Amino acid sequence: MVINSIRDYFNAFFELIFPSYCTCIICKNKYGLGNYGICKDCLDKIKFIGNGRWLQSADIWDGISCRMFSVVEYQGEIRKLVYRLKYSYETYLAREMAKMMVDYMDAEGLKGDMIIPVPLYKSRERERGFNQANLLAKYISKGKGIPYSGNNLVRTKNTTVMHQLSKRQRRDNVNNAFSLTSPKNIVGLEVILVDDILTTGATVEACLKTLLEAGAVSVTVITFTKVSQEQLIIIDEE
Repeated sequence: MVINSIRDYFNAFFELIFPSYCTCIICKNKYGLGNYGICKDCLDKIKFIGNGRWLQSADIWDGISCRMFSVVEYQGEIRKLVYRLKYSYETYLAREMAKMMVDYMDAEGLKGDMIIPVPLYKSRERERGFNQANLLAKYISKGKGIPYSGNNLVRTKNTTVMHQLSKRQRRDNVNNAFSLTSPKNIVGLEVILVDDILTTGATVEACLKTLLEAGAVSVTVITFTKVSQEQLIIIDEE
């Protein structure tokens, strides 16, 4: 699409004029940066999540577990970063966010055979111009040296906006909402599923079910951020 090409050129131009290595991606007016294109003052305000968690998903199948990891808590400047990436078209932010995710994966020893992003419905992706999870997955693939597949897992149902739904309604909303275009390419693989934000986990659980039913050995979920239970009422998972 022409609009996507224009947006790509705009972000490349923005990165040329305001490279992340000399201008803080959060406050935009600091120099002498540390990691992730973020100055020390801003970095100190970010709450990184410590050890990863192994979450049991017994409501999908008995005995099936999924490892779900998130890097930072959804508060303060992190909320603004996610919003800027998704709605202000500042797609260059995905690179630095993915660097945080790669470092987290290294620290946790997370490995896999293939990286797959949580897909958007095609009309929503056309409207937005990109899929933020797809951008993160590409950068993580490059940083980890793990093959990337962005077209196999697809969303086949245009699900309802979920911020006003209960946890059970969210699960019902995304039930059978995903499929694989080439299921045989998943058989026997340890999959890393990537998304920008984790709320109730309904979407990633639906993706998990689709991947495991196709023959994936395991699925590890990693998101840039996660919200608290108190924040769910105002957050849309997509």
